[in-house]
Amino acid sequence: MSQATAFGGRAFSAVVKQWLEIGDQRIMLCNVGPTFIMTQTPQPVPAGPAIVAISIDGEEFRTSVIIDTAIDAETYRIRPNDAVPF
Repeated sequence: MSQATAFGGRAFSAVVKQWLEIGDQRIMLCNVGPTFIMTQTPQPVPAGPAIVAISIDGEEFRTSVIIDTAIDAETYRIRPNDAVPF
C-alpha cells in the first residue's frame, strides 16, 4: 500500500525553498542546520549581516545571522556566528 493510498489518496510532500539574503544577493541553499548553511553551488558570500529564509508550502520563516568572514567561490558550507534556530 502506498503512502497516498494509506492516507485516503492524499500525498503529503511539502514544497521547501531555502535561501540566504545578504546585501542585494539572494543565494539559494541546499541545507540548513543548527550551526551551518550550505549553498546549492559554490559561490562567494560576503561577510556581514544576513537573513536565512526557509519557505515551506508558502509559509516563510526568517532569522538574522552574521557571516563573520567572507566565503570564497570554492566553498559550499558556511558557519554563521549565530546558530540558525530552525
